[in-house]
Amino acid sequence: MLEPIFLQFAALCPEQPGFDPGHPLGCHRRRIPNRVVFELLIASLVHGSGYERVATDQCSDRTIRRRLHLWAEAGLGEQLHELALDAYDRMIGLDLADVSADGAITKAPCGGDRAGRSPVDRGKGMKRSTGVDGYGIPLGQCPGTLMHRLRVSAVADHQCSRSYSKFSASNGALRPPTA
Repeated sequence: MLEPIFLQFAALCPEQPGFDPGHPLGCHRRRIPNRVVFELLIASLVHGSGYERVATDQCSDRTIRRRLHLWAEAGLGEQLHELALDAYDRMIGLDLADVSADGAITKAPCGGDRAGRSPVDRGKGMKRSTGVDGYGIPLGQCPGTLMHRLRVSAVADHQCSRSYSKFSASNGALRPPTA
């Protein structure tokens, strides 16, 4: 089941050596294959469990976190999401007649580079918004500060996910949810 997804993901991954050629002795453990880490990461996402629970003798939870961070910095998640949306659109079809957007403020007590000002928690939090099609398929995320002005031009201008801008642009202006 994961084979087609992993093949597309592997094509996006930059080539990494099996071991660090700069190591002085050249005798340390080999790099864990991307396939093993990818399968454990998908298992963690599907089951909703932490990396500690899905870690095996082959791959530790710290390796899963490090590789996920490395892949996120390279932008592989967005590229894979766009490929998945294109495939879904070809096979089933996205319902863009009724695009919805919703937002959330998430607490981030440990901070981090993405945790910014929160109106309720003295600067420890993050606001994000997700756009979905008529069937609830996520099209992408954009900064939560834009959701009070749900216009596609604003969404596209403020560096939202490329796929969200691409798919929602055909729908015209977005409307805020009615109370």
